Amino acid sequence: MKVEKDASLNSRATRILSELHSPKASTLITEHDQRRAQILKGIAKGECDIDEGRCFTHCEAQDKLKIWLE
Repeated sequence: MKVEKDASLNSRATRILSELHSPKASTLITEHDQRRAQILKGIAKGECDIDEGRCFTHCEAQDKLKIWLE
């Protein structure tokens, strides 16, 4: 088990987040790289679906799922 002081971990996390802080930058912090890759793949798939018009507005989704939402 790796033990690290809170101050050191907080300092590193703060530095990393400040480096990534910009209006267009997305930040994803994960414990394992494999899970990170799966999440990024899912996000990319969702963005493609939006670009290609395979999505619904909130109201349209409510209408389609009305049976389960009542």
